[in-house]
Amino acid sequence: MEKGVGTGLFFLLEAIFYMVLLMIIYFNKPRLKTKDNKVYSFLIIVAILELFTELFLDIVGPRYQTLGFLSVFVAKLFCVLLLMWITTLCSYIVMISLDMKGKQDKFKKIKRIFYIVFFVNMIAIFILPIDFVYVKQAGFTTGPGVNLVYIFSFVFSFVGLACLIWNRKNIRNKKFLPMLIFLVLGGFCSFIQFKEPGLLLAVPVHAYITFIMYFTIENPDMKMVEELEKNRKLIDRNIEEKSNLLFELSHEVREPLKKINEISYNYKNTNSVEELQESLKEINEKANDMSLLVNDILDISITSRKNMQIYEETYNPEALFKKLVMKFKEENNNRITFSYSIPESMPKELYGDSVKLKQIVNTILTNAFKYTKEGYSFEGWSTKKNGVTEFQDKAELKNLSSKNGDNITLYAVWEIKSYQITFLDYDKSIIQQDKLEYNSKIILPENPTRKGYTFKNWDKELSTVKENLTINALYDINSYDISYKLNDGILDEAPTNYNVENEDIIIPSPKKVGYSFIGWTTPDNKEPIIDYKISTGSVDNIELEANYDANIYNLIFNSKDNNDSLIKRKIKFDSEYGILPEVEKDGYTFNGWKNSNGDFVSSDTLYNVPEDTNLYAEWNLITYDIKYNLNGGTLDEAPTNYNVESEDIIIPSPKKNGYSFIGWTTPDNKEPKIDYKISTGSIGDKELTANYEPIAYYISYNSSEGQGEMEKQEFAYNQTSKLNKNQFTKEGYTFIGWSTSIDGDVMFNDESEISNLSSKDKDVITLYAKWEIIKLNVKYYDLFGALLKSETVEYGNKSVAPEDMFIDGYTFEGWNPSLGVIREDTIYKAQYTINEYTIKYNFNTGSNDDAQEIKYNVESDTITLPTPTRTGYTFLGWTGSNGLKPQLEVIIHKGSIDDKTYKANWVSNSYKVSLNANGGVVNEDYIMISYNSLYGTIPTPTRVGYTFEGWYYNDTLITEDSIQDKEFDHELVANWKTIQYDITYNLVGGTASPLQTSYNIESDSFVLPIPTRTGYTFTGWTGTDLSSLSKNVTINKGTIGNRSYTANWTINYYTVNYYVNGSLWATRSVAYNTALENLDAQSALDIYHKFNYWEGWVDKMPTNTVNLYANITESYCMLMTGHGPYKNAEGLLNVFKSAGWTGRIEEAPSAPGFYWVVTDYTLTRAQADIQRDYIANHTNYTSYNYPYLYWVAVSCTNGIGDTWTRSVGTKQFTSQYQ
Repeated sequence: MEKGVGTGLFFLLEAIFYMVLLMIIYFNKPRLKTKDNKVYSFLIIVAILELFTELFLDIVGPRYQTLGFLSVFVAKLFCVLLLMWITTLCSYIVMISLDMKGKQDKFKKIKRIFYIVFFVNMIAIFILPIDFVYVKQAGFTTGPGVNLVYIFSFVFSFVGLACLIWNRKNIRNKKFLPMLIFLVLGGFCSFIQFKEPGLLLAVPVHAYITFIMYFTIENPDMKMVEELEKNRKLIDRNIEEKSNLLFELSHEVREPLKKINEISYNYKNTNSVEELQESLKEINEKANDMSLLVNDILDISITSRKNMQIYEETYNPEALFKKLVMKFKEENNNRITFSYSIPESMPKELYGDSVKLKQIVNTILTNAFKYTKEGYSFEGWSTKKNGVTEFQDKAELKNLSSKNGDNITLYAVWEIKSYQITFLDYDKSIIQQDKLEYNSKIILPENPTRKGYTFKNWDKELSTVKENLTINALYDINSYDISYKLNDGILDEAPTNYNVENEDIIIPSPKKVGYSFIGWTTPDNKEPIIDYKISTGSVDNIELEANYDANIYNLIFNSKDNNDSLIKRKIKFDSEYGILPEVEKDGYTFNGWKNSNGDFVSSDTLYNVPEDTNLYAEWNLITYDIKYNLNGGTLDEAPTNYNVESEDIIIPSPKKNGYSFIGWTTPDNKEPKIDYKISTGSIGDKELTANYEPIAYYISYNSSEGQGEMEKQEFAYNQTSKLNKNQFTKEGYTFIGWSTSIDGDVMFNDESEISNLSSKDKDVITLYAKWEIIKLNVKYYDLFGALLKSETVEYGNKSVAPEDMFIDGYTFEGWNPSLGVIREDTIYKAQYTINEYTIKYNFNTGSNDDAQEIKYNVESDTITLPTPTRTGYTFLGWTGSNGLKPQLEVIIHKGSIDDKTYKANWVSNSYKVSLNANGGVVNEDYIMISYNSLYGTIPTPTRVGYTFEGWYYNDTLITEDSIQDKEFDHELVANWKTIQYDITYNLVGGTASPLQTSYNIESDSFVLPIPTRTGYTFTGWTGTDLSSLSKNVTINKGTIGNRSYTANWTINYYTVNYYVNGSLWATRSVAYNTALENLDAQSALDIYHKFNYWEGWVDKMPTNTVNLYANITESYCMLMTGHGPYKNAEGLLNVFKSAGWTGRIEEAPSAPGFYWVVTDYTLTRAQADIQRDYIANHTNYTSYNYPYLYWVAVSCTNGIGDTWTRSVGTKQFTSQYQ
């Protein structure tokens, strides 16, 4: 009970949080003012009051138990609120299920009943006693008053449930299923609360139901959408009704016109007067029909204005009725049959408005044809929609209403027709017979079965019931496979399938090379049968396997030299040859046996020749190697091997750079011999070593167009010596080394050490001096000393001076010094002359002295133009070389260049230009602009969320360079463009759709989507204007600025269960996609078992619970005895053997000369213990007089490095284990 109170308090606090959140959301949203919305609002308030009252009882009451009367009063108030919530919910369900919209009187009656019952129970609750029980730090109510609440809660829940189920068809699933679940859940929780009052479960469940109703039924947004959808459907229905009316009217008009056209066509193609008269008569009738139709339309209009007129005349009612009947029969092509009768008492002539009567009968017949219900039989009439028959067809009616002018609607009552559906088998036996209603789905029986056949289908297409049906089953005859496993045999013209109707089939015998067929076997019959028979009427697939016996043949071995038969042996077909005989021959090696086809055979070759076979010996010559040790020389086309049949071989002389060959030596003969010979008949491998002596050469020096001389220098091959120091010179060049060719690269530096430049005796090598031209630095500077160019030029060449030496205000004259051939480092400086310019300015006053002129250059001091005056004008400034915008002060600064021209500008009268910000804000309401002048700078307006695109006069853009050419005050209007703001998202590995990436100030409000991410829970957005995590982020209309949002996630944790021997050993909570902990389960096992690994292991944590099962193997054990002399060990070994066990004697490692008996680690622990006890109880140790024999032990290992021993003694330590 105490645990239940703690759990209930937790649910209570959680429910308060959700309900306060719901109230804030719900009452801050616009809602439709409907009855069910008002009831739901009241339901929220009652649920919150319930929760806070329960909270008071659970928390405040137990801590201040002295409150006494207040606690009892709050407890009773709590019961009243509990009953009020149940009453409100049930009234809400009744209102929805009975569709009270538009039925205010009926709803008021039902609501009045609920109120009366509630107030009676409320009074009873305050009268009846209620106890308040405290448990630990919480409390709950009991007593008669509480029981009354539970009783009426169950009654109201039952009423609501019954009403909901009874009106199931009138409620959409979207409301029915949640309300059904809420009622059942609420009733069930009330029952649990009644049985266990300490759980405090009912009130939190009420709160949860109210909370969930918001998302399933009463969301204001959803309700508004539903209301809009209803209005849309009502408009669509009105449009559809108008369309149907127009369609029917057009159909009614088209039929007579069609008939008139047809008659007119026939009229053109006939010459008969009678046919013409008949055609004119028909045209007249159709015209009358159209006239009636027009009158109907006019009467509808007139009736609505209540000024219908009656035209009376004499007419024949019977002719009128017959004519209308024929018309409808023709139009419906007798699709619907009907009958009519005219009473004999009916007068032949009547006086009245025949047109109105015809309209009435026409309407009656039209509706009769239109609303005849296919598949149903008419039963009568009812005053209620979907009611029972109250009046039979043609019944006389009287006093249906006492109200004058009242309209009574009679509803047709239909009874659905039933038809018999019969299913027949192949033998016409009845499989199933049903009586089903019209248009119901035909109930198919289970597919029938027939031996040797497969049900195919029914002989008629089946959907819904329209008439009596007899349906026959259709079958396909089954074909069964005959499969053959021939085991490499061959079978000609054998059947591969059969069916139940085939005659008896005898399976022929297969053939296999080297074998004799002994019969067929099947998986169920392993006895071979030669003439296998498949009898008529058999079913099922048949698998036949051929069985054979191998034939036996003679195998004969022959030597190639004398063709003597060595062995004659019997051999079975497809068996191995077995061990083959070995033969020898001098100078040759035996290579094996070949068959008559020249193919080698071996002991494991299969004998696959279906006859007696001869084998022949195969020989190979022995080849000997000739090995050369050339000592750095080379030898072309020398033999590398020979045999006893080879002709005489003379070994050629090798070559070696820098050396002369003097002869070959062998390990047995160290005297060099130039022409070494290997004679025919020689055997054995040969090893030859080449012998040489060195040569001499000379170096000659060439100056390569330089000056000076150097002597020739002598060198010995394979010895290192220095080159002579260079004595040559060359103007403008530097010596950099020696080359072996005149155009070659440097090979050796001055005085380099060299060796082996030539391998020819007395050869002369020429080395050429290599020179590098000297490079000089050249620099160019401008007028102001700035470096223009720096380059390196080879000695005796010319430098390329910089181009484009232009400087503003100067003329380039050349370089100092003059350009020429470079033979040393050189610096050039640019030479210039200064340019002179003219400033011309005109006062523009109309005077002859207006034109003025000033001379200046780039180095002249700053010049300021004078400020002119002109009567009647205001000087605006100078224009010209400074641009079109007048400047009051024009300054030509020092350093200026070029000729300049200026003209004085003057201002005339000014006009007021009003500024209309067009929704924005501008600092000035107007500006003053002179006529025929530029607008100049116009104040720039601002508007939140928009970009200013300029001032416009009518459709013309006005800029600061526009000329004011209007002789009147005028207005400029600001033109705006909405600013598009970007929304960027960082989903942090998640996905979301749709994502709106931009908006503007005029965009409708929208909500950011909820993203998803595998293995994570979305906790909310952070970003622009968000002070904390938020899942519901709304960007309202009118918002501005770029925005950035980041999705925040919490990683999900999932459970890993570790099972050892079928029981849960450990659990871990592991984050998604992280590594699992590889626990060692050895600690959970005894020493006789080994933990190997976890079955079901995954490297990374998935999004579900992982169950791991320990893979365990049992330890292996051995038996060993105490050590002693060898004879004692033999005695123990005999005890092992007497028991039928295998053991062996080993010398003890720690006691040389002493021995013990041991087994291998192949026993289970139980087997080893049995052997240990047997040895301990069947060995007479006392006869040996050696204390080391007083033990026998079991040694076990678990395979992971642990070994342990269990011992038992038979004397001092009898029956003790260590």
